[in-house]
Amino acid sequence: MMKTAKKVRPEDFLYASARSRKLETRLSGREGSYRLCDARDAEEVRRGISEYAQSFGVAAELPPDEALDAILGQTYRDIAEMSGASGNEKAFDVFRYPYDCHNIKYALKCFIRGRTLENTLAGMYDFATVSPLAVYEAIQSEDYSALPKHMAKAAETSRAEYSRLRDPKLIDLALDRALYADMLELAGESGVDAFAEAVRLKIDLTNILTALRILRMNAGGRLLNDVLIDGGTLKTERFAEFSSEEELWESLRKTEFRSIRDACSDDLSFDSVERAADDYYLSLFSKTKYLAYGPEVPAAYLSFVEYEAKNLRIIYAGKNGGVDSRELRRRLRAWWQ
Repeated sequence: MMKTAKKVRPEDFLYASARSRKLETRLSGREGSYRLCDARDAEEVRRGISEYAQSFGVAAELPPDEALDAILGQTYRDIAEMSGASGNEKAFDVFRYPYDCHNIKYALKCFIRGRTLENTLAGMYDFATVSPLAVYEAIQSEDYSALPKHMAKAAETSRAEYSRLRDPKLIDLALDRALYADMLELAGESGVDAFAEAVRLKIDLTNILTALRILRMNAGGRLLNDVLIDGGTLKTERFAEFSSEEELWESLRKTEFRSIRDACSDDLSFDSVERAADDYYLSLFSKTKYLAYGPEVPAAYLSFVEYEAKNLRIIYAGKNGGVDSRELRRRLRAWWQ
């Protein structure tokens, strides 16, 4: 049973909002990201990421991927600290749950493959709501009580299903669905309507991308029913009726999501659609620029850091792969709009 939502007031987040605004100034933004896109080579990008990481108190010698993970960890600690005085730090766990989901899936698959404790922990995030070691111990002992409720149940059932069918996709499907069930429940308990809105939007966008991928495989119907996630504003049963990508876009044309198709113009590659979906999600947080304070302000800062980290990974990987600066700029998520 869902707990009764607590009463939250925007004024409870006065300090958290002010601090978030201050911390936003250390983000690279459009100018800094474009500068790295124009860097001579990957080594110059690595140095840029190192300097950026130091502004978060992250050690300069860390490799780019580790540095960016450390930035995310520090950001979540900052959010917990700045919202803790009003007792609202747990509300932001809704944004940490995806990292729990990753850790649980990773630990389950490592257990199945007989990986060591050291190798398992190395592939897990240390800023989820449950520590990597606690997740590892839950999988080893088959006592899932330390995990978020819906993900705990999914870990148990998908492990049993894997033992029967030997299909690792079952783990991903079960835990992805459970992730959003936990996120929706916690968002409701937080009493912050904007958090519930963000989760529902993420579900809708995930379902759109999933449907697009499956329809491009010339599949649909039952397969869509098996993989789509409940809880968004778009009815999942409607997706099962689509037999082509054109039908999907035509249906979305009558909804708020028509702008995703419009943003892609003539480029309907999956990468382009995924980028447009990310930008659409980020537009939810860009509205916070008009708010003086409230839980949405630190949540927006958190989202901006996550997508800036994503951009920096794109730039670094692109430079290593010889992608030109113009194409790199095109691939970035425009969180600064």
